[in-house]
Amino acid sequence: MTRGLEFVEPGMVPVADWWPDGPRVQPLAPLQRLLVGGVARKP
Repeated sequence: MTRGLEFVEPGMVPVADWWPDGPRVQPLAPLQRLLVGGVARKP
């Protein structure tokens, strides 16, 4: 799936960690832990 791609920091993380307003102020709900995402680029 990621063959030939390089992940951009922070890599594959829970989608809630891509929150532009700062750090999480509440713990993740169980459903939120199931969603992960990342951004990759082709070198």
